[in-house]
Amino acid sequence: MSTAIAWCSQVACGLDFLHSKGMIHFDIKPANVLLDMAGNAKICDLGIARTTEYLDRPGSLTFSNTKRIGTPSFMAPELLRGDTDRITGDIDIYSFGIML
Repeated sequence: MSTAIAWCSQVACGLDFLHSKGMIHFDIKPANVLLDMAGNAKICDLGIARTTEYLDRPGSLTFSNTKRIGTPSFMAPELLRGDTDRITGDIDIYSFGIML
């Protein structure tokens, strides 16, 4: 149990770091959290991550004419609705909660 708590704490710290740099991951899920050789949890696959500065551009969340980016099972409701006007790091926290 203490190992799982440590991993969760490490992922939360990783998200805090990303968000402090103005980045949003958009796809927090178990497959995007890996363990290094020392057993530390690391957030990976920043392929669809965006900076909050980039999000201010019109159409910045479109991929193949859709505003729904990420894995639907782990997506925040506002992303599922396509309501991308006020996206914040909270969507990563939501996905993290689903992952837990």
